Amino acid sequence: MSGGPRVRLVGLGAALAGATRENATTAAELGVTPDWIEARTGIQRRRVLAPGETLLDLACAAAAEALGPTPPDLVIAATITAPEATPALASRVQQRLGLAGPAFDVSAACAGFVYGLATARAHLLAGDATRVLVVGADALSGRVDAADRDTAILFGDAAGAAVLALGEGPGPVVEAVVLGGDARHADILGLGAHVYMEGRQVYRLAARYLEEAVRQVCARAGWAPESVALLVPHQANRRLLEAVARRLELPFERVVCDIEDVGNTSAASVPVALAHARAAGRLAGGQRVVLVGLGAGLVHAALALTWGGTD
Repeated sequence: MSGGPRVRLVGLGAALAGATRENATTAAELGVTPDWIEARTGIQRRRVLAPGETLLDLACAAAAEALGPTPPDLVIAATITAPEATPALASRVQQRLGLAGPAFDVSAACAGFVYGLATARAHLLAGDATRVLVVGADALSGRVDAADRDTAILFGDAAGAAVLALGEGPGPVVEAVVLGGDARHADILGLGAHVYMEGRQVYRLAARYLEEAVRQVCARAGWAPESVALLVPHQANRRLLEAVARRLELPFERVVCDIEDVGNTSAASVPVALAHARAAGRLAGGQRVVLVGLGAGLVHAALALTWGGTD
């Protein structure tokens, strides 16, 4: 993105659920071994809501970490597991944190956080807001069929948040955004009474669309895909992330993968992984960073950042 106002990421936060569910527990319920789960997913354990803990608790903790002294004038929450159909989770975050202004939720499953960032960017560039809080939060561990090997092994609970602002100053710059979807495959992944997924078909299509989204957002940013220093995908499973890296010809060391200790946390997985990468010192000024996710629909989204300090 050259010329004109620049959208920057000026705050980042994450919150993991307070309890841990090890593979051994899940494996015993499914009649498999812990190694069977890890070999297929890369997951060793997942974080799940502790007794008395709520998704709103996590969303507010992540938001509070991301917020600075200047309050946002718009709040967006990306979630498919809000505790109420309405009011929006975004409104509940506002209520608890003492914020004001417009608020709404977006539903794009594991691509939800990147969709939320894209929506925030659009409102900033349109002049509707100057500072937007975007929260990605999901608690899917309680929405799986405990007997379904495709889904029971995957999901954890967490929240992540970021603040986007318009103007000059410190913070990573949003260079480009790509949104996409293929509703012909909308029936292979979803959430009804439980999460349902046609695993092999989702894997095949996710590898294709995640690769395409990364290549498209790099083209919009004027980057070569091989120049990406860090790829931050939603944490679907490690095998899929390895496949996407191979398709992009990126060394896997450039892919953020924290799924072994967290699980797939849907809309929270991208901001949580980004926050973990920052905490581990993997982000440096001038680096090219791509966030990417794919969710039910099949919708997908990618966002390109030139990294800079957020503190």
